[in-house]
Amino acid sequence: MPAPTDEEILALAKEYPYAVPADSFVVADGVVRSLDHAPSPGELASRHSVLAYGSNAAPEALARKAAAPGFPRDEPLVLLAAVLHDHDVVFSAHLSPYGAVPATLQVSPGARASVFVMLATAAQLAAIERTEPNYELVRMEDPRIEIESQAINPGPFAFLSRHGCLDVEGAEVALEAVPVAGRSLRAMGEPQALRQVASRFGEERDVDRFIVETARDPALAARRTEVLRGLGHPFRGRASPAAGPSVRSGGSAMSRGTGERSTPGW
Repeated sequence: MPAPTDEEILALAKEYPYAVPADSFVVADGVVRSLDHAPSPGELASRHSVLAYGSNAAPEALARKAAAPGFPRDEPLVLLAAVLHDHDVVFSAHLSPYGAVPATLQVSPGARASVFVMLATAAQLAAIERTEPNYELVRMEDPRIEIESQAINPGPFAFLSRHGCLDVEGAEVALEAVPVAGRSLRAMGEPQALRQVASRFGEERDVDRFIVETARDPALAARRTEVLRGLGHPFRGRASPAAGPSVRSGGSAMSRGTGERSTPGW
């Protein structure tokens, strides 16, 4: 595969978290379909429930993941529109391989975040986890989640950033692109978040160069992530590392300064 052009890198970074459908959907062979194309309820009952937010709720990004070698293509991915109570989708304290500032979750009382619940087979979950070196797969403890006004139990899996939440002027910042009712956190778009991060490194005058350099130099991206991580905020909710064969060993997302120092991932 040819290396991406600067223009392609900038588009991937600045357009994060990409377009997300308003309703539940199915991704099969890279095509977005209605729930009419989902497996039967009996088949779905055996799947894992995984909170999907950020790019993991975007068909464009899911199609890229599904195109990776080893991703199981015999079953469609099913994503159900949901509301996650008392949490917001905020920027993570790390940089992705394509130079974006990705998302993670943070507790925010009273907030009602529009997210999805992905119903994934064990093989699909393991394949998605391989694309997430900067995130820990955890089991959310007692979250309030509604799908068409119906609560789901037990607590679903979720990917939480190993690097904590991005700090901007002493607080977390929410993703403007994610609809959240009752939001109390300051929100901004991805371009503004990139400017904020670039300014930490004295690069605010040429954010495009900052993005491209980050994407083309994994070692530089990792060093920049270390700086952001050191200033980040830990997840304040209740979650425990997921157990199972698909889970990599690594540090906890619950506290800042612990866990894997990997090259930034999706």
